[in-house]
Amino acid sequence: MRRSNVARHRRRHRRLERQPAGGAERRATREPETLNPAPARTSAGTPERAMPARIIGDRVPRMEWDYEAYRLIDPGEAERRFSLSVHVGYPYADPADQQEIRLFEGDWTVDGDLMSAFDFTRPPYHVIIDGNLTHVSELTWVTDDRSSFFLVCGDVEARAVTLGGVTAGPEVVISGNLVADEGVLGDCGDPGGRLVVHGRTHTPIALVLDAFVMDFRRSLDGVAVGEPSAFVGSHPVATYADALRPGLIVDGEFDREAIWEDLSAGGAASLLWSQYTPRSD
Repeated sequence: MRRSNVARHRRRHRRLERQPAGGAERRATREPETLNPAPARTSAGTPERAMPARIIGDRVPRMEWDYEAYRLIDPGEAERRFSLSVHVGYPYADPADQQEIRLFEGDWTVDGDLMSAFDFTRPPYHVIIDGNLTHVSELTWVTDDRSSFFLVCGDVEARAVTLGGVTAGPEVVISGNLVADEGVLGDCGDPGGRLVVHGRTHTPIALVLDAFVMDFRRSLDGVAVGEPSAFVGSHPVATYADALRPGLIVDGEFDREAIWEDLSAGGAASLLWSQYTPRSD
């Protein structure tokens, strides 16, 4: 990911900050119920540690997203409640990093975009959403030279998901299902970032550029585009030349600005080549 895309992200977030703040008045809620399904087992027969999962339903009240409606927690509480060291590779517990862990409790809806709000003059913060995240227009999490994790202990529903970093990408982990109506993009230089979805993923295109990795633990209902090493799982992976529309690769280089803009504006219909036919195997 180029620094020009980071600058574009900052401009978008400044515009978002000027919009009327949502979620100023939080509705009365009760503690959402947590599902505790029987744990999956490893090949050795031992239970596999899983993150808490939630369901989306009328029984669980939701709140309108508010960037300031978080509680700071320390690494000890984060580990006890969410077993972060099992699911997140970034060394969040390093006290020298001085990175905040912001906990958003309950289920949240977003009337618009949800974007990282790092000022890049100090270490970025981490986010845990202890519930579902729904009705998001575009979920964008962009880092610079320091990583950040974004953990959702439930399902995510969004129009598009765009993730990127310059020299250190974000770690986005979803314990439930992911629905991204227009597509998912991961774009990061070395050492890379990653997206892990423990449930099912439904999206027309999952596109990886450079060192990003996508790990769809159960299934991917859509087209994966990138290098085979960028995807964990047995689903087919299409090459850039076969799947992307002409013009997005110029002289062997990605037109990243166009790819980010096209996914934000038009999704898979703007990215996929009209003559591309997904493999059936």
